[in-house]
Amino acid sequence: YSLIYQCCEKCGVELEQTEEEIDAISPFEIIEENGEEVSKPIIFGLPSDNSISTYRGFLSELAIILGGFFIIGRTGKLKFMKFGEETGIVIKDAIRKSAEIYDYICEYSGVKAILDNEEYIVGSSDKIVLDIGNLGILKNGLIEIKKKAVDFIYEQIKDLKYTPGSISYIGDPAIDLGDMITVDGYDADPDGTRMCVTSYNWNFH
Repeated sequence: YSLIYQCCEKCGVELEQTEEEIDAISPFEIIEENGEEVSKPIIFGLPSDNSISTYRGFLSELAIILGGFFIIGRTGKLKFMKFGEETGIVIKDAIRKSAEIYDYICEYSGVKAILDNEEYIVGSSDKIVLDIGNLGILKNGLIEIKKKAVDFIYEQIKDLKYTPGSISYIGDPAIDLGDMITVDGYDADPDGTRMCVTSYNWNFH
């Protein structure tokens, strides 16, 4: 939270979430204090080689660690969001102008990263493997903590399942980036064609 807050302060942007909300979505480790096991957020910092040169770049890497992304939200404040937020919204054929729905489903089975110049993979390679490469934010610190961070990313995406495509329709201003919606009338998935909103263009008439 302190790193995100400092970025906001330097850039003159307000942060929408509280410290408690950020801590609740952060990767954590179980440690022992006074004979009891407690969970504490994993601490990260800037890489010592200054390989991250902008606040935007740093927040981008931090968002990957948290398993999501940052946007300037509807309130004009910086907001962290995750992919896969359920909306219950169904886009029916009657309100669609056009649609291009692919005939395959995206599912993530693993995450791959370069940690201390060695490849580290969590999960399996039978589906899509998210390759996060050599993140600057994971250059410092203990290898055990770095692996826990990659494990945390995997936990955030391993249940994400969606059919890619694009739709043009009358629109719903309640839909936001990262939301899961259902598209009626296509059978790429027997449970209903579920799409993850990764970008949108909204025209107000």
